[in-house]
Amino acid sequence: MILPLLAVACEGDDGGRFEDETGNQGIDVPDPMDPPEADPGEYLEGIDGEFIRASEEFGVPVSILKAVGFVESRWEMVEGQVEFEGRDAAFGTMALRGVNLERAAKLLGVEVEEIKTDRETNIRAAAAVLRDMADAEGIDRDDLGAWAPSIAAMADIGDKAASIAYIHYDVYGVIKNGLVVTDNDGNVISEIQPEPTVEPNYDGTGGPVLATNPDYPGAIFRAAPTSNYGSRAANSTGKVRMVIIHSCEGAYSGCWGWLVNSQSKVSAHYVVKEDGSEISQLVKEDKRAYHIAAAYKKSLNGGQEPQLEGVSSNHFTVGIEHAGFAKQANWNANLIEQSAKLVCNITKRQGVPIDKYHIVAHGQRSPTTASTPARTGRGRPTSTRSPPRAAASPRTRRRSSPIRTTRCPSRSPIPSPIPSPIPSTRRRRAPTRPRSSSTAPTATTTPRSPSSTPRPTGPPPRRRPASTAATTCSPRSRRSATPPSSRSSSTRAAARRSRSGTRPGPTAPPTRRSSPSTPRTRTSAP
Repeated sequence: MILPLLAVACEGDDGGRFEDETGNQGIDVPDPMDPPEADPGEYLEGIDGEFIRASEEFGVPVSILKAVGFVESRWEMVEGQVEFEGRDAAFGTMALRGVNLERAAKLLGVEVEEIKTDRETNIRAAAAVLRDMADAEGIDRDDLGAWAPSIAAMADIGDKAASIAYIHYDVYGVIKNGLVVTDNDGNVISEIQPEPTVEPNYDGTGGPVLATNPDYPGAIFRAAPTSNYGSRAANSTGKVRMVIIHSCEGAYSGCWGWLVNSQSKVSAHYVVKEDGSEISQLVKEDKRAYHIAAAYKKSLNGGQEPQLEGVSSNHFTVGIEHAGFAKQANWNANLIEQSAKLVCNITKRQGVPIDKYHIVAHGQRSPTTASTPARTGRGRPTSTRSPPRAAASPRTRRRSSPIRTTRCPSRSPIPSPIPSPIPSTRRRRAPTRPRSSSTAPTATTTPRSPSSTPRPTGPPPRRRPASTAATTCSPRSRRSATPPSSRSSSTRAAARRSRSGTRPGPTAPPTRRSSPSTPRTRTSAP
């Protein structure tokens, strides 16, 4: 998923790197600055018109289509993968799955592949399915709340409480509060006008129940059935040694709803919502959740923990699901922030080393079955593409950085940070006025007048590549490399005059160290 790199969010108080207890080299703590944002106005260009046309064609309120699409995918064209056995992958802006893809293809008279890959066709497909379901129910299509049963049926979550939460808090939460998505210049790409009085025609409110004694303070407890988890081994095999990071391959309510469904026979300890505003705990940490169907192989983990070779990974791990898709380009900054705090809390309580061998992605432990992205490509952890700037009274904004550094107090003693020189290509401006030095002759530059000889028009002089060695290129270090003993008498005289404040005579030519137009490179010290 996002994040074998989530481990580094538990940054030590001293910054730098961590080393694990076995002495293995730690993980570089990345720069916390966000990468440059792509303009949502480019990759969401035309989406408002596509929603409007689908609404008019099939008679589905445009706010319904926009809200469902935003909850499911943040309007990205996702390419889903199978995360849980028995639950089909989702595709496109509307995250259509399985039988709904087939149903939509028949209603539109198109191939399933076109629905998966073409955004407007995907939106039309969802509208066609909703209209077909609404007609079967005989609802009043002008009543926004009356569409709720059809929306729940298309989501096909399976768990009643999760369906209620999906309808009341997710889809209709967006409709009630409104939504504004803008480009980087603040121009509106698409919006949903708030409807604060609308009430979905769906049973109950499905409010969550806080656990009386949660492992993670503030988590919402939604207990998985006993068929979806078991007991840890009583010996050392059952000690928590790792945290496994997963992606749900779908929306939050659908994710935890599937994991508490007794028919699914799978679970996870925690699920984090798309925007990080909520974390559900489904299984207590002292129990064995069924979240990773793989026996441990030390060869996939740098040879670490050899005593666990062949043991089911569920015995000694805590599993965290994150709402979203492995191949989505962006992860909400607050999701990363809250997930990092959760991971920090677990590692501190359970004594899990903070390194790449003990905080890992599902795909690292089970590369043939997991839906975690590769380290390169659209879904890579360092993706530079940004999400839409979404606002919902008050305006909020998702950021593109998938790494947020959260300080997590580390166990004593704290390893010393390992310096790593980082080359810089920043140019330093050449000196433009004379300077005096106790060891170097005065260097002067003559400003060009309009009648001066024009500068060459050819290509600029080639720059020497920056060295990776730790060097200092401060202005004071840029002195003549010629030893004082080898300088000419005229040069030494010029230096003495400079120190005494005497101006050089008319016959004393200025000594130039280098052309002021020559670019220089700088390598920063470690």
